[in-house]
Amino acid sequence: MKKLKNIGIVSLVCIMVMQLLAVSIFALPQEDVDIEKGKEKQKIENREEEKGREKKRNDGCKKISPLEAKDMLEKDDKIILLDVRTVEEYAEKHIPKSVNLPIDQLEAKATEILPDKEATIIVYCKLGKRSRKAVGMLCKMGYKNVYNLGGIEDWPYEMEK
Repeated sequence: MKKLKNIGIVSLVCIMVMQLLAVSIFALPQEDVDIEKGKEKQKIENREEEKGREKKRNDGCKKISPLEAKDMLEKDDKIILLDVRTVEEYAEKHIPKSVNLPIDQLEAKATEILPDKEATIIVYCKLGKRSRKAVGMLCKMGYKNVYNLGGIEDWPYEMEK
């Protein structure tokens, strides 16, 4: 009986030693654990920074897809669709019911053409660069519901010439 008890204790000690060895072999050194924690923290901080940059880029105004814009325009005929390309570009082709106000005239004529700063305004240009700039300008001027559609080149629906 005493022999069996000794074998049990020896077995238990062997199991504990094997567990300790396994933990020490497979466990990451503390330095590696700290590096991994630092990387995860950096990822979270980068995501937060990107959210902040996106908010600054859009000045609180929103990006919108062609499908979202089309749906909004079909549901609400009071929405202003603003084309900020040149008069010549507008004459070539434009989205139906859009208003042309070239970006170089936006600051001077916005309050005349867009008197309601609470109105929903969807802005587009040719490729998206001017519309992004125009959205920022309008938001800084106090317009509250401004959406950046981007470029007419991405508009897959009806156009007028």
